[in-house]
Amino acid sequence: MHPQTDFRQLRAPALLLLLLAGCPLPEDQFVLSGQLTDFLGGARPGVEVRLLRNQVASETRCDALEPLELTRTDEAGRYAFTLIRQQVTRGVNARRFFRVEAESTTGAVISQSFWFPDADLALGELGEVAPAGAWRVSEYRVDERVAWRAELNGSTFAPDRPYEWRTASTQREWRTVPIDSLGRYDIVPVEWRVETPWEGQTPGPTEPPLSRGGECPDLEVTPCPLTDGRYVPYEFPPDTRTIVLNFKHEVSVNPIALHGLVLARPAVKGRLEFNFVEDFDNWNKLGTSPLDGRLQELSGERCNAPGVFLGMGAAGFIKPVLLRLAFEDEAGALVPILALSEVSTR
Repeated sequence: MHPQTDFRQLRAPALLLLLLAGCPLPEDQFVLSGQLTDFLGGARPGVEVRLLRNQVASETRCDALEPLELTRTDEAGRYAFTLIRQQVTRGVNARRFFRVEAESTTGAVISQSFWFPDADLALGELGEVAPAGAWRVSEYRVDERVAWRAELNGSTFAPDRPYEWRTASTQREWRTVPIDSLGRYDIVPVEWRVETPWEGQTPGPTEPPLSRGGECPDLEVTPCPLTDGRYVPYEFPPDTRTIVLNFKHEVSVNPIALHGLVLARPAVKGRLEFNFVEDFDNWNKLGTSPLDGRLQELSGERCNAPGVFLGMGAAGFIKPVLLRLAFEDEAGALVPILALSEVSTR
């Protein structure tokens, strides 16, 4: 006859196992740390630091973020978040972007975006001074939509109605983060960014672009979504290679601005053709204009209003009634046009 088990003797060990199962082990904890500094490099104590996380697993930093944790800096301006693996992965073992952000001394938002390695991550200083080589952008928003984006020292924009304006500077670097003593490591992108608050602006006596109200004879949409001044991205039918505009009267097209252009692949130049009469079969060559490859490369990374904002021009002072736009790659082939918000000229 087997001796009876005394369950009272097993109760304490079992309870201990349950407690251990509910607590993260050391290898399941990760420490995220950094330091806030001001324009002079001094510490910023007592500042709120927010940690945000992608709502879905993705390597796209533009996906929607959700708040995760809050903390404040200590007397040395340092902060730290201790996270368990479940908070990092949310149950999905895939890349997920995070962002640490705080307000600067001038009211701008400074941040660092990154994905989490399988180890502790020390972000270092989050300062207010733009690093050498940072990319500067000025954005103009009309009716809550980005109407123009000027990169570095690019051309400005003069809306014909009230608008908002802000600047942003960014710089991305890739960091090597050791994972363990066996030599494993991860390569982590860390993007520094500072955004000034949107400021409302009242335009001076500015007339609408001369292109406003032009027709799009090749599109089954009226009024033409490319000249209506709404700055809403229009997605073209598949394999669209040209854009035709009928201004109905003579319009100067030097320069012409493209708002939010999205192409199927990079183009090296834009091609302009024209006509003085409403003849859609016989086109005259107006010229070509080089396109900035760097702007096209960066345009796909913009979280708000993807697309490239750039100007095109051709020699001379021709004022056509019809204008046809196309974009060529290095081989001279026409690049399919995916989307565009607006075409404007003055």
